[in-house]
Amino acid sequence: DDGETIMPTIREYQQTVAPAGPGAVINAPLAIADAAATRGRALGEAMSQTGALVQDIGERIDKSRIQANQATVRAELTVEMQKAVESGLAATPDFAQKFSERVAERVEQDAKQYRTFVGTQMAANASASLAAEFKVQANHYQAVAVGQQAALAHTLAVDRDAITLQQDPQQLQSVLNSYLSMVQDPNGNFASRLPKQKLDELIQHTTEKFGMAAMRGAINISPELAAENMKEGKGGAELLTADQRTQMIAEIDRGFRDREVEDERRIRLQAREEAKAQEDTMLD
Repeated sequence: DDGETIMPTIREYQQTVAPAGPGAVINAPLAIADAAATRGRALGEAMSQTGALVQDIGERIDKSRIQANQATVRAELTVEMQKAVESGLAATPDFAQKFSERVAERVEQDAKQYRTFVGTQMAANASASLAAEFKVQANHYQAVAVGQQAALAHTLAVDRDAITLQQDPQQLQSVLNSYLSMVQDPNGNFASRLPKQKLDELIQHTTEKFGMAAMRGAINISPELAAENMKEGKGGAELLTADQRTQMIAEIDRGFRDREVEDERRIRLQAREEAKAQEDTMLD
């Protein structure tokens, strides 16, 4: 109304959108890289979990196999041990050492079957325990086998000597000396292994057996000789117990009777032969 012209107010425009330029070019790849890194971490974690699962499964398989394989190894070695004892191999001087080497060889074969560290360690521990156990057994059975072999050898030797004395009772003292030298040897299988009481019992039993054999040998030669030895306490009679002496007296009496029967048989045979010869002469 007063003639003044009113000018419109123009508001300044503020651009809020970042202009295109180098910064935009740089930021886009960074976002892509972040997304890729995230996927990579997820993939790595998945792979790590998968690897742990595979490792866990492998360890479980090894643990199961260890138990079964150790049982198999134990059974095989036990059979080998029994065969060695039965065959006499366990009595050889180096048996314990060689069997320990055999155990080590067998458990080493078993150890090659495992693929995990845990399985290998568990197998090694189980194998060490098994080897120690069989080492003790090998030493034990070697001692047993040596004792059995020595006992068998002793029995055979005594039986042979007894037969010798029945054929030649004059060898009694020589046989006794040889026997006592063997069993009383401090480095031998008897004096070094048997308690003194057991050794004394063994010697007593054997010398009595030799005494009986020598007396029977004397009876075979002459009942009179045996009767004289019994009366004077010599020729094996001195080694006998009271019961054995009574038994030998009965055998001497039977020796006399047997000789009488044999003498009568020879007389009858001689008589028949003379009668036949006379008949043949008369026929001629």
